[in-house]
Amino acid sequence: MAELRGALIGCGFFAVNQMHAWRDIAGASIIAICDRDPERLKVVGDQFGITRRYTDAAALFAGESLDFVDIATTAPSHRPLVEMAARHRVPAICQKPFAPT
Repeated sequence: MAELRGALIGCGFFAVNQMHAWRDIAGASIIAICDRDPERLKVVGDQFGITRRYTDAAALFAGESLDFVDIATTAPSHRPLVEMAARHRVPAICQKPFAPT
């Protein structure tokens, strides 16, 4: 069975925990990351050796062939990102609620 190829959207506080967790899962890997902040993108990308880096989620979905996406962003962006993943037929893991309440 081929390894599942995923992307992490959001390189803030939780990203490092997410990346460590994905390293421990056999059969899946994070091959691309995305964050609007280029500095956070660089820090996480450099720390985990991820060279495919995007500052725009639409560009990520257009530029990669993904089996899943892990969304670890702030709550206001969850719904649009999950909907974007659905439009691209990419299963999404969303780390927090779709709304603050």
